[in-house]
Amino acid sequence: MSDKSRSHRHGCCAAMAVCAAIVPAVADAQDAEIDRIKAIERKIHGLESELQRLQGELGEAKQQLRQSRSEALLTLLSRS
Repeated sequence: MSDKSRSHRHGCCAAMAVCAAIVPAVADAQDAEIDRIKAIERKIHGLESELQRLQGELGEAKQQLRQSRSEALLTLLSRS
């Protein structure tokens, strides 16, 4: 076997070894990114739920305020 073909063979083996080492690392990085995206999506969903709850509470508070104002106005008018 010539030195040139041996050198080529070693170069190919080295390239394959590098690829074999890189592919799992890339796959792990992709898995980590997917997990991160899923965690962000869960956080967003939780925040959306919290926002809906707070909007409901705000609506109730506004209604109570309107009712209190109406009662206060009726009380003032009945005293006149």
